[in-house]
Amino acid sequence: MRRVEAVVARARRGVEAQLPAKQIMAMVQHDFEIADDGRTLFIEGTTYRAADGVRFTYCGDHFHVEGTATPWVHPISLAAAQPGAFALPRSMFYEVANGAVAERSGASPWRDLLSREQIQLTGDGWYLTERYPFPTFARLQQASRDPSLPAALRDEAWRSVLDVLRIRLELDGDAELRARLASIDQGIDARWKDLEAQIPAAKGRKGRD
Repeated sequence: MRRVEAVVARARRGVEAQLPAKQIMAMVQHDFEIADDGRTLFIEGTTYRAADGVRFTYCGDHFHVEGTATPWVHPISLAAAQPGAFALPRSMFYEVANGAVAERSGASPWRDLLSREQIQLTGDGWYLTERYPFPTFARLQQASRDPSLPAALRDEAWRSVLDVLRIRLELDGDAELRARLASIDQGIDARWKDLEAQIPAAKGRKGRD
């Protein structure tokens, strides 16, 4: 009975705070609430405390763990989580110890990528930006703007660029991020190799037109 009363009370506070309906439904389904100006997360009977430099925030039908000094955000989805089985996921941004959630310390590839605006949060996922410093990625972008190439080849280059920018990055840890970036780099190299092979003939045809 006490658990039910606590859930009802949290839902009532959500209504009073004018949270969106889908947020309140998530609060009811997973018995969760963010309190203390984002410093405390209650969810399914477990309490997490944000260390300095970290906060919890509501966002639609999910919530975020965010950095306050460093602008990272880890969206936490509840859509696929079974009620009663929630645990904060692993993250390259934060670590959890004895219920305390703190930003990971030390060097990490995401720090350089983020500080140089080479990754960005779009919706609830992280993606590369056009500033990603991979040589053949820069060549694909240059080819997409090269007036000496036929329009069809420029379009192919731009589609390849967009495909790269649509690849969702892994957030579970540094090893997973490095593995995803290595896979992306291999894909970029393959796309550039294919495009580069077409350039001499394409330029020749354009010159005869």
